[in-house]
Amino acid sequence: MALGAQHQTLTGMFVRHGLALTGIGVACGLAVAIVVMRLMSSLLFKVSPVDPVAYGAASISLVATAFLASYLPSRRAATVDPVEARRRLILHRLYPGPVRLLLTAGGSRPSP
Repeated sequence: MALGAQHQTLTGMFVRHGLALTGIGVACGLAVAIVVMRLMSSLLFKVSPVDPVAYGAASISLVATAFLASYLPSRRAATVDPVEARRRLILHRLYPGPVRLLLTAGGSRPSP
């Protein structure tokens, strides 16, 4: 988390970025689906190649899933103390592997 950033600001940034990527993906997916379904219209049975209900339902479900997939982790990221995160990153780089587990569990620092 950035130093001094508010929880709402950080959460909003995560969600906006996730939904922007989702919007691009949904738009490209709809365009490709319309083109491909027109080519495959002979294989469809009692369904039009451009079915707005199916495309709308799929798009809404993808956007809802993307919202949850970006909102839930952003809430957790907003609660992280930046100083503690930096400390753990330094420990991870200095002591990779099982030694790091001892240090983070409250053990003493091993002698080199």
